Amino acid sequence: SGIRIYNSYNGIVRNNTIYNCYFGLDIEIGCNNILVEKNNILNQTQDGLVLYSSSNVKIQYNKIWNNTRYGLVPQSVMSEDNIIQYNNTLF
Repeated sequence: SGIRIYNSYNGIVRNNTIYNCYFGLDIEIGCNNILVEKNNILNQTQDGLVLYSSSNVKIQYNKIWNNTRYGLVPQSVMSEDNIIQYNNTLF
């Protein structure tokens, strides 16, 4: 993975360019109150951004493109109501 966050609270992932990895950004198991903003995530061999068993994640102003499978993958999130997506560009 490019950036992997595991069991973290109050984290920020901002202003990164993540490219040519297996997964670009992997936020998983027990993450809570995470802000993901102003990142460029591209050319992953799998998915751009994966959320797994996390809650209160805000995803905004990111460009996610040209990933082999999916740009954004919410898997087993604690509640989709707690995942906020705003003004992202996926292509």
